[in-house]
Amino acid sequence: MTSARLIKAFCCVLFCSVMAVSSGCIGTVKKADSEQDTQLFDSGNITVYQFDGGTVGATAYDQDWYNKFLDYYQKEYGGTVSSVAVEWQGWEARFNKDLASGVAPDLIYLFENNFYPLLNRELIVSVEEMDEKGVEGTNHPSLFIKQKLASDLYSANGKTYSFACAYAEADMIFVNEDLFSQYGVTSPYEYYLAGRWDMAAFKSCAKLITRDTNEDGKNDLYGYYGYTPYAFVASTGGELVKLDENGKFCSYIENPQTLQGLANYRSTYANGYATEYYSKWMAGKTAMMGWTPQGEYGNLVNNRLDFNWSVVPFPLDNCNQTGVRSGRCYGWAVSASSINWQGCVNYVVALNKYSVINPDFTSRDYDKVFTTEQLEMFSDCTDNIQLPLYNGVGELGTTQWDFWGALSDGKISEQKAINLTKTEIDRQTKK
Repeated sequence: MTSARLIKAFCCVLFCSVMAVSSGCIGTVKKADSEQDTQLFDSGNITVYQFDGGTVGATAYDQDWYNKFLDYYQKEYGGTVSSVAVEWQGWEARFNKDLASGVAPDLIYLFENNFYPLLNRELIVSVEEMDEKGVEGTNHPSLFIKQKLASDLYSANGKTYSFACAYAEADMIFVNEDLFSQYGVTSPYEYYLAGRWDMAAFKSCAKLITRDTNEDGKNDLYGYYGYTPYAFVASTGGELVKLDENGKFCSYIENPQTLQGLANYRSTYANGYATEYYSKWMAGKTAMMGWTPQGEYGNLVNNRLDFNWSVVPFPLDNCNQTGVRSGRCYGWAVSASSINWQGCVNYVVALNKYSVINPDFTSRDYDKVFTTEQLEMFSDCTDNIQLPLYNGVGELGTTQWDFWGALSDGKISEQKAINLTKTEIDRQTKK
């Protein structure tokens, strides 16, 4: 399964993820909730994208729930929504085309690979700018779900571009405990309990499990599978690209922490300790699998894993002094081209409130498959996630994905891969 397909799967539940509303709002709430709702009535019409036959906030088979939400939105906030059908693949190109034609959607969702490209092109509106223009409700309590995380991740130049996180989770490592027991290797969970779970322990686990069990000269049992190559760089506190003092992309690939993260990644993949196939994990042929709790929830709640499992955080390298982690974080942004910023704010307020009132199809009963200890682990890790800038869209993203491929297959030297990629990043970021 490709990373694009998995991200698409996440986006299907993106904006209707059910989370408790945080009482830790930033700013002072000027009016009571009911008074604010009165001010927010008469939302007008806004446009949102409808992905692959579904809707923003609901997949095709959730259409009934979404239709009921739209009825609620119209009744409580006087708003209507126009949905534009687009394909998930290449939706950024569609957005650019619509932007040029003056028909871009009013609301855009933010996640790690589109925030900075949108920001650098001045295509999204800050909360502060909406405040200055007199938009009501920007401090509504329903907007402040994990607000600190949103403001940390989706802020630049002293301004915030997302009200809240609709979905946020850190990358974790799911562990096939049976394989570690079978081959007498200390498992990641044992390292974690002993306080010794770090990148060195991860690499040792991957190496010791990987083997050729049928003696045909090819590995058929692997230490690791994961969709998250940037997690290795995040684990050292590094980045492939950074923002300079002007808020523009620049290469950060030669930073010592970044280089250490790249070396960790290469040693895992180029040495054959990792497989490219998720099916190996499902078949019990991979000892560790990197993904988020939501990503693996379906397998766990439906008992699809035919082995004993545990879960630990994606390991940090000892050179990481900040505690930052890789993960996924999605939120709402208002398009700079929108003429109805008020309707956008009202829509997000309504959706957040309605998702709490009617969580039926979106609920993830984590307590059915995860222990209290595991849930606390997820929460602690999520509070420290960062956005990997390398993903990008367009040429920059393609260049860096090619870079990961060059590192993992080992066909060219690490230094040559770094030099070629740095040259290309510099060329693109200085356009």
